[in-house]
Amino acid sequence: MEKRYQVFVRSTYSDLQEERSKIIQTLVAMDCIPAGMELFPAADEEQWTFIKRIIDDCDYYIVIVGNRYGTLASDGLSYTEKEFDYALERNLKVLALIHEKPDTLPTDKSDIDSTARHRLQAFRERLRNKRIVKSWIKPDELPALVALSLQRTIKMSPAIGWIRASHEPREELLQQLNQLRQENKKLETKLAQLRSDPIPSIIDLAEMDDNIIVPGTYEYSYAGTNPQWGKWSVTLTWRQLFGLVSPFLMESLYEWGVEGKTAEVLFATTELAGKSPKIEPQTFQTIKLQLLALRLVTTRRAKALDSNYYSFWSLTPIGRQLMFEIRTVRKDPERDYKTPQPASESGEPPQQ
Repeated sequence: MEKRYQVFVRSTYSDLQEERSKIIQTLVAMDCIPAGMELFPAADEEQWTFIKRIIDDCDYYIVIVGNRYGTLASDGLSYTEKEFDYALERNLKVLALIHEKPDTLPTDKSDIDSTARHRLQAFRERLRNKRIVKSWIKPDELPALVALSLQRTIKMSPAIGWIRASHEPREELLQQLNQLRQENKKLETKLAQLRSDPIPSIIDLAEMDDNIIVPGTYEYSYAGTNPQWGKWSVTLTWRQLFGLVSPFLMESLYEWGVEGKTAEVLFATTELAGKSPKIEPQTFQTIKLQLLALRLVTTRRAKALDSNYYSFWSLTPIGRQLMFEIRTVRKDPERDYKTPQPASESGEPPQQ
């Protein structure tokens, strides 16, 4: 009975789009079913649950590694490495495609931060030590590598695969559908519980006039030199931070838009000259959780114009009230607020 195998394709997103496209085309030509991050380019903890369900349905796993570690999850690992770990946990056969000369990749396709580069190197070593690894330099090399390696892997370690429903025994198919309905019901119940759970009350939560240090990076260059990345840091109170950011949240805003606006307004308070400011990812997550715990903002999942679901931020009623208290201009108590008198026909004010 003819089978088709579902293959999960993973990489960092913006820097390896051409490479993923070539691999997906190869998989389609091999009568495989590609699955991967084109379905969900954004990454967050809620979407991570959905990604795991997709991996559960896959037979093989391909990870492409260039010169970026990727977006970090709350545990400090990139989503790329978390998915790799989960694929191992599910006993999937993994094919790792690692760029042979990552330092030759351009700056916009490379990690600049030293911590990210260290994590990337450690991840590359993990892949080399434990998995089927192939090296590549140009995207055009990938189709042949995938075709040969995956065919060999399928032959040596055939997975369950998928077959047409018309080939399935009817009774077995009904049992599977019933099991899926039960699992779906459990997931819906769990999701409803998660949505109804209030934000927990935190003992000794930092107050609005307590300080926070926000570190970040920015791009700068001198005449005749290549762009470089520097570091910046701002110390301010939570009240000052919220006062700077809150006006952007009067309308719902994508989470990465909030992150970008926060970086811009904080970097503008420094005396540095540069562009493309960014906040250290874990600090931004701390800011997010703190504002949620203070009941100043709320987040929700919603469908955008591109039909994908993203996380949006908006102000709570408490947050709106505090924003107006911080940002509105008050009367000057020493100013005379008497109603002005109309001017005379000559244009001069009337004599008192």
